[in-house]
Amino acid sequence: SLNDEQQRRIEENRRKAVERQRAKRGLPTEEPAREPASEPAAALTNVASPVKPVGLREVAIQNAVTPEKVVLPPQERRQSPAPMNHGDNGVPAAGSLRGKGKYMNLDCGPWGQYHGLYCARLRQLGPVAIREAKDLWGGMVQPQGFLADLTGYRKSLECGDVVVVGTLYKELKARPSVIDQYKDVNVVGSLGEGTASEAAERLCSDDDILWLEDAQMRVQLISTPHQTSNLVTGIVAAVRGTATSDGKFTVKALCFGTAQCPPSLPSGVAEANGAAGPSLALMSGLAFGREVENPRLAAFRSRAIDFLLGGNDAMPHRAVQHLIICGGTLAAGLKGACLNQALKEADESLAKLASTLRVDLMPGRGEPTSLSLPQLPLHPHLFRHVRDCKDFRSFGNPYDSQVQGVSVLGHSGQPVEDILRCTNIRSPVHALATCLEASHLAPTAPDTLPTQPFVDTDPFVMDARPHVLFSGCHDRPEHEWHASAKGPGGTIVVAVPEFHQYPAVVLVNLRNPRQVQVHVFGEEADTANSLDAQEKAVAGKGEPESSIP
Repeated sequence: SLNDEQQRRIEENRRKAVERQRAKRGLPTEEPAREPASEPAAALTNVASPVKPVGLREVAIQNAVTPEKVVLPPQERRQSPAPMNHGDNGVPAAGSLRGKGKYMNLDCGPWGQYHGLYCARLRQLGPVAIREAKDLWGGMVQPQGFLADLTGYRKSLECGDVVVVGTLYKELKARPSVIDQYKDVNVVGSLGEGTASEAAERLCSDDDILWLEDAQMRVQLISTPHQTSNLVTGIVAAVRGTATSDGKFTVKALCFGTAQCPPSLPSGVAEANGAAGPSLALMSGLAFGREVENPRLAAFRSRAIDFLLGGNDAMPHRAVQHLIICGGTLAAGLKGACLNQALKEADESLAKLASTLRVDLMPGRGEPTSLSLPQLPLHPHLFRHVRDCKDFRSFGNPYDSQVQGVSVLGHSGQPVEDILRCTNIRSPVHALATCLEASHLAPTAPDTLPTQPFVDTDPFVMDARPHVLFSGCHDRPEHEWHASAKGPGGTIVVAVPEFHQYPAVVLVNLRNPRQVQVHVFGEEADTANSLDAQEKAVAGKGEPESSIP
């Protein structure tokens, strides 16, 4: 039996548990005191029950009237725009609002850990990387030297060079602590989206360390400073080398999994280099709402719109038939009346463009949509006029579509910006070329770039190289031609400038994507001809040297 002290403690614990439950339900922690009985229960047994006021109760029941139910008027439910109805030629039907592509209807399931995403990436790109390694080093490495996983990498101590495949992890010594970042957040929840200046903060240093890991283990790589500084976390690579006595792995060479060559252009599309044809226009960073900081921005936009609509004598009528706005349509940080005014101005300009040519709109950093990649499309109901145009489509970020038989793939710049801050690569087009070589659109996601925790597949893996690969919202326009190593054709890699910083439009010839022109509408317009000449000269060159030996 329990003594008095034990019973007292049990009662005390029971009382505290009841108080905690009541506090969770929002009830007072203490129950209201009950009125003490006037007489003991034993004494009440001998007392006759009082006469109940039956008559008063019946009168109250007769006078009570049940209130009539008030029928509320039917409420109109807001419905999301219906999905697009595409024809056989990929052209959206009238009234379509949302674009179609690989990144439009992704479902990651319940949010959890990112281990499954890295495993899926290795499953997709690992076999491709080992095939590439056998093509390159089949005569240098014995067949048993191509290992299935990292566990046998020490075999190189006995049989010479081996090839291992895994996912690169770059240990960034200058990376701020996540715990310290959460200390500075006053609101309970996740960290908000960083500003453009925070996104450009350098994380790369000379003390960084490269690791190679798979589902079994990880091993530290001994690589050259150039290799370490130009590689990023998330790239699936095949590494040739030897193990060291202290358990590390010396890198002699590495390669990535090369995606399939771009499909051949449809018959009648591909023509000679000098042939003129319909063009794809690329713009970004229109920054509606930023006119206070840059009063001439509205005039530059007006010139660009007139040019795209064929109001310039230098361009043939209907030369531009498709426009992709790859992020930055609205200035960052707008709220209230300023945001409403910016949406109105953007709506009017987009409606003017969509009345003549097809317009695909993508979201970017700081715009009213989801934070993590893939970003959801900007809701068409934000734009009252252009949403009624049959040639307007709101796409997500990244963008994946066919334009008159030309495969176009790209994003609004966040993956390239993240690569630039994690490496010593200075040129956006070189960072984008690294993604093309690695067959992955956003290799640093989810390590330093927010994304969803996909499990079964990695949607950013490139199954095939596109004809056009672009990245928006950069300081200056750049482009490079990358010829296919295993077939005809190639990919034009384009960095699209932010219009409010560098007011220009990039045109890609849909009959010959290798031909690119840049038309400038700001103060640099006087030198546009010389710039076009330089751009054409660059476009005429072959595949540039890889930034990663």
